[in-house]
Amino acid sequence: MDWFAQSFGIIGGALFIASYQFRSNRVIFALQTASALVFSVNYALLGGWVGMALNLLAVTRGVFLVLPDGKGVRPATFWLIIGLTLATSGVLFGTGQMFRVVDFLLPLQFVISTVICWRQDGRLLRIGQLFIISPCMLAYNITVFTLGGIVTECCNMLSTIVSVVRFGWNGFDRQAGAAQQQKSAS
Repeated sequence: MDWFAQSFGIIGGALFIASYQFRSNRVIFALQTASALVFSVNYALLGGWVGMALNLLAVTRGVFLVLPDGKGVRPATFWLIIGLTLATSGVLFGTGQMFRVVDFLLPLQFVISTVICWRQDGRLLRIGQLFIISPCMLAYNITVFTLGGIVTECCNMLSTIVSVVRFGWNGFDRQAGAAQQQKSAS
């Protein structure tokens, strides 16, 4: 086992797992962007080229998501990211490697997660993480055999459940919290 390669997965996983302990989507996106960068190295060292390419695209997406209000993801940027994702996946599938279903699921979950992130809805983000994003990533991580990735996705699902228990389904952003307080005051 290549512990050097695996160490990048463990570091990337720690960043990603920590992200769900914050209420702010902006902090979540920033930590997940850093995690994606570290996981890109992990996948490259393990020969997981689809995972590497999509994590590099996730870094780009993350930068747009953490920009101050008014400078975040715009529709043109959103579609550019989706187009790059699909194009990258197509190039990688055409390299003569045996097609694997998990190689198709990874770009699919990336597109879905981009739509979810673009909406910046804390509840939808956690539902997507629990039922789409983590299961697809877990399947891919098992085939690439990244220990950090496997543990991360299991912990991500557990962490998502913990955050829902801690904050409830509607207590993730200041806007949601303010709306909830205003509703309670009425």
